[in-house]
Amino acid sequence: HVENGIRKREGCGPKVQEYLSRRKEIDFPTYVSYLADRIRREKKRLTYPRVVGEVEDTGDGSLEVLLCLGCNRVYYPIRNRCFQYDCEGPLEKITLPRRARLIRIIDLPIKQRRIFDITLMREGYVYIVDSEPNELKPGVELEPVIRRLNYEGNDGLIIYGPCYRPMFRRS
Repeated sequence: HVENGIRKREGCGPKVQEYLSRRKEIDFPTYVSYLADRIRREKKRLTYPRVVGEVEDTGDGSLEVLLCLGCNRVYYPIRNRCFQYDCEGPLEKITLPRRARLIRIIDLPIKQRRIFDITLMREGYVYIVDSEPNELKPGVELEPVIRRLNYEGNDGLIIYGPCYRPMFRRS
């Protein structure tokens, strides 16, 4: 019976009073800095600027990627739900090409160059990595690679997803 199982486990974990006795007081400035860090988490800046491009499919299959519009996360391979327990945002599945050809580079505003935003992926653009700006000319063939897209601070997830780089060899 379920109740008997619960009774057997009684006392295995800490009681409420033990949790209360472990608490520690923090001063207001410490609390404010902690709260500010939690709020800023989505705007954590990466160490390298973003290069975003518009690509066309060269017809070698596709990748399915899941975007969570509620918490700005990318899931690849796709999942059936968002990992954020309190996320109520809708999920959107997008398709990216396995092989692509660069049409043009998108010039992002300075503030957006170091912040990840799934809106660009929803609009059909892709992130381009592992290349020098002089290598990226229209017509360059690209292949997908998995790279870090976002970092949610010490307590959050590190989000990985598909980005594109110039192809090393043609098959």
